[in-house]
Amino acid sequence: MDGNIRFSIIMPTYNRQYCICNAVDSVLNQDYQEFELIIIDDKSEDGTSDMLRNRYMEEIKSGKIKYITLDEHAGVSYARNEGLRIAKNDWIAYCDTDNEWYKDFLSTFVSAINKNFTSKCFYAKLKRKSNGSVFGVQKFDREKLFSGNFIDLGVFVHNRDLYIKYGGFDEKLKRLVDLDLILTYTCYYRPIFIDKCVLMYNDVNEQKRISNTENLETAKMYITNKHKIKLNNRLEKGNKMFWLRTKKHLGLITGEKYANLVLEEKIKMSKLFDEDWYKNNNSDVDWKKIKPIEHYLSAGWKNGLNPSQKFDNNGYLSDYPDVAAANICPLVHYINHGYKEGRYIRMVSGLESEVILPATESRTLGEKIRYVFAYPLRVYDEYTKLKEEIKESQK
Repeated sequence: MDGNIRFSIIMPTYNRQYCICNAVDSVLNQDYQEFELIIIDDKSEDGTSDMLRNRYMEEIKSGKIKYITLDEHAGVSYARNEGLRIAKNDWIAYCDTDNEWYKDFLSTFVSAINKNFTSKCFYAKLKRKSNGSVFGVQKFDREKLFSGNFIDLGVFVHNRDLYIKYGGFDEKLKRLVDLDLILTYTCYYRPIFIDKCVLMYNDVNEQKRISNTENLETAKMYITNKHKIKLNNRLEKGNKMFWLRTKKHLGLITGEKYANLVLEEKIKMSKLFDEDWYKNNNSDVDWKKIKPIEHYLSAGWKNGLNPSQKFDNNGYLSDYPDVAAANICPLVHYINHGYKEGRYIRMVSGLESEVILPATESRTLGEKIRYVFAYPLRVYDEYTKLKEEIKESQK
């Protein structure tokens, strides 16, 4: 198991003294212990606070449990968002007070993360307490989420990056808040399914539950409208590629012109071509006669010109003789093939170049380490830097 994979577990509570201890104990008894449990008390009035502080005094003192009491009753979405705001670890999981985790809940997700270290979200199966039936859909289909959620928040784990980029729970909602969050994150990252039951889900309606008291149809309508608008916005951003395909289909542009325009779009989307930087570093070119990206693709790369500070043209050709021998533009090769093959690139820094990993800015230390050991010969130069980074992280 990778000790660099650490979890922040968020547990909101409101007047749940009668059941919360079973949930807390199921988390504390995990066979993987790299976690913090964040309990957000939404101003309970049933003695939950005193009971938890007495029963889990040592865990609270050690920081294993962070117990936060809100000044005012604000609702489950606000409580979970408060947990997300103070979470310090890279991976987020959720445990409701009336559910219980299996002992290998966290270790199951650790194994999946290790096998799919570029993925940002995962989900597994649960067992219903009422009848023992197992719930969980193996094939992910985001459109089907709109007609019925098949991913319970209790078996959904995601990287904290998703919260930072796309926000947390919608505080306007009281019902279907889990579906809303899952729709938001899976709009950008396809989740990995884990074919294993990891949670005992309490679906027995003995006590007052949010899922029993809020208006379902109103929440459904709100969520559907909200996410259809988001989807349309994403389609608007992708319209350039759509219209290029349409023009080609109608015969308005040739196949060669289409291929060139698509390539230019892919290069722009990669953010490895900086038009202003390229122009400033090649001021002898008459930019009124040719676009910077066209210049680079036609002649610039052959003359050793770099497309940006993020990509060392000659460094890539030097590191990969097969690309040089094939006389292929290094940036084009990297975007179309190199990134998927795990090849690294070099950043331009004055007269020197620095080895970087694909998507370095978005990788955690643990992900960097796994990448290094996955490609030891290609990224050996990075190993020394990682050793220093590991030492710093352990101080």
